[in-house]
Amino acid sequence: MDVSIEAIRNSEWVERYRPQKVEDIILPEKIKNIFLNLLSKREIPNLLLTGGAGSGKTTLAKVFAKQLGANVRFINASMERGIDVLRTQIENFVSTVSFDSTIQKIVILDEIDNMSSTAILALRGFIENYTANARFFLTCNYPNKLPDPIRSRMQIVEFEWGAEDKKVLIKEFGKRLLFIFEKEKVVLEDGGKKALSEFVKQKFPDMRAILNEIQLFARIDGKINEGLLYLLDENKYLALYKMMKEMNFTECRKWVSANISNQVEPFYRKLFQDLDNVFEPKSIPDA
Repeated sequence: MDVSIEAIRNSEWVERYRPQKVEDIILPEKIKNIFLNLLSKREIPNLLLTGGAGSGKTTLAKVFAKQLGANVRFINASMERGIDVLRTQIENFVSTVSFDSTIQKIVILDEIDNMSSTAILALRGFIENYTANARFFLTCNYPNKLPDPIRSRMQIVEFEWGAEDKKVLIKEFGKRLLFIFEKEKVVLEDGGKKALSEFVKQKFPDMRAILNEIQLFARIDGKINEGLLYLLDENKYLALYKMMKEMNFTECRKWVSANISNQVEPFYRKLFQDLDNVFEPKSIPDA
């Protein structure tokens, strides 16, 4: 039976539990208030959202546009990088005026810093020429990659926060995870709560990565335990996999002795998760 792309996407926690309102997004109040004020005034500028991966930029752009009731064109600029996307997708969208003047048009260009330099330079003209018809929301991890003429035409919102904000957000995110566990019938075993707390602290603020990795971990048997911490040190495992590929079993035994406690189950869990990504299919049985 064929499985649709939409069904696969909806099976991911990141999509299934994506916030539907600005108020529900895990961000500092000072950032949410900017967008809540814009919603109340409905005076929408061109926006540049900058910050680390998984910090909520794309989610906020989508949710904000949805709450506006806008007509939205979403472009993943890291995949559609060339100038052709401006001519074929964006220009056709922004050059026409909506029949209903109360419905705004918004172009979301996600990860704009991965777009080609030619396309980024050309974008300046689109922002200037079509400002009467549409607004542009850009997200990026590295704003320094964007030329000044682009940045100067956007209202910049930085997704950065201090230590106190981080403490509050981690606590809020932890509550969101427990809610998801309840819905997905995931069990926190002994040591799981402490492991979860440490895992979130080290990975935050990349909430997307945290959620994806925890979902992958929980898929094995629906449980969260101290084995979750094995996911934190990827380089350590890469060294082991290299030894395995080289059949250097003496060093493999030394690695096991140095890195594995009496709890061997978490190690097997990590190995099984990595098999498809690390080894050639024909080598998996031997691994």
